[in-house]
This record gives sequence, structure tokens and C-alpha cells, in this order.
Amino acid sequence: MGRKAPKVNPDSLIEDLSGSVLASTQAGSVLFILDNKSKVTRFYDGLYVTSISYSFKEKAQLVETFKVPNISFFGETARIYNISGLCLSHPSYADDGNIDLSTMHQSILTELYHTVMRGTQLVKSKSVAVLRIFNHMIKGYPLSLNISESSSLDKLTQFSMT
Repeated sequence: MGRKAPKVNPDSLIEDLSGSVLASTQAGSVLFILDNKSKVTRFYDGLYVTSISYSFKEKAQLVETFKVPNISFFGETARIYNISGLCLSHPSYADDGNIDLSTMHQSILTELYHTVMRGTQLVKSKSVAVLRIFNHMIKGYPLSLNISESSSLDKLTQFSMT
């Protein structure tokens, strides 16, 4: 039946975040910006990732001739992650009755995307965006951010990014 591959734990997916600013949050996902010296320049934990999808794809060229079709392979294509989630988008109120706008997470995410996180801005500042979801870290350059608001989600805003 063929050779059996040994089962291996996914140790390469685990990142040691103990003692760093990245370990200081209890949120399931954290978005941060690293400069070219691996220093965290921005940190945001107000988003709740609900799904991630990605695929592995080979670059290939198929040539069909009159006889036998030929296929050539040229390595792996760039991996594109599709990330969806929710942001709280409602002000909170302090005990003294004052409005606290720090829970307007959709506005914060939108401002972060426009000023820091767009691919153009990251390249200009020699930085990279990193999304940490529990023990997975995705490093790269966001290509798009989509925001969707619905009356069915009273105080939440849906987002998706690639």
C-alpha cells in the first residue's frame, strides 16, 4: 500500500510569545506591525477572527498537442489568506456617564488600514503586518479590507481582508 509517513506534531506553527507585548492580551487574535528591526510599532487586539481560508497552488503550464499533453511545473504561487471576522462598533459608557470611544473597533481598524497597514504604507515604512491567532502567525501585506454593516448585527461590524 505504500510507505507510511511518520506523524509529526505541528511544532513549527507554535511561536514563543512569552514575555513580549504580544502575550499581554487575552484576545484570540492580535494584529501588529513590525518594522525592519522586528520592533512592534502598532498593536491592535480589537478584532475577532471567525474564519481563515487559504490554499496551496502550484504554478503549472499545460500544453496539449496532437499526441500526449505535457505539463510543466514552476513552483508554488503566492499564498493568499482570506480572513473574516467581527469588530465591536459601539461606544461604551464609563461609570460617570462619559462616553468611551475606545470600543469603536471598526473605526480603529479602518484608520489603521488607511494610515499604516496598507501594502503601500508598509513598504514605505519598511514594515510588515502580522496577524497572530492563538499559536499561528501570518506575516505579510494586506491587499484589501472590506467592511460590512448590517442591522441584524446591532453593535458588531463584519470585516474581511486578503
